[in-house]
Amino acid sequence: TAKYKSHFWQAFRAVQYNAFKNGHDIGMAISMDIGAKNDVHPTNKKLVAERLANWALQKQYAIKDMPTITKLVGVTYQNNQVVVTFSGQVQVLNNQPPLGFSLDGITEAAYTVKDNFVYISASDRPKQLYFGFSPYTSANLVDKDGVPIPAFNAVVK
Repeated sequence: TAKYKSHFWQAFRAVQYNAFKNGHDIGMAISMDIGAKNDVHPTNKKLVAERLANWALQKQYAIKDMPTITKLVGVTYQNNQVVVTFSGQVQVLNNQPPLGFSLDGITEAAYTVKDNFVYISASDRPKQLYFGFSPYTSANLVDKDGVPIPAFNAVVK
């Protein structure tokens, strides 16, 4: 019997998000904040259903201000920091210490948040930026409605 240690979950989540972000006509609900450490399928199906319903109400029925997914807009390097831009306001969940970003895919990177930007100090421009990129993530960046920001990896320009 193969023993799967969830080492592909983060890549799987990133590929799903890229398909969603790149305009394919698909809906998406983020559930990485309600899953269990050893099970990719969250038991809180009601919250997943609510998040999918919110997406459908906004996308298909044009109901404004539904809490859906705040998208990554871009990642740049300027003035010794990585600047991450999102499509809407972001915040750290419950004023906890900010978690979830990495400049190398392994080591946690400290960051600050202001409006729809995240700032990460870096003496050199990294090639990639990772968010929520561990099998069971402790990433706690959310949008103004408390919906988690999806896991991603992005080229730093």
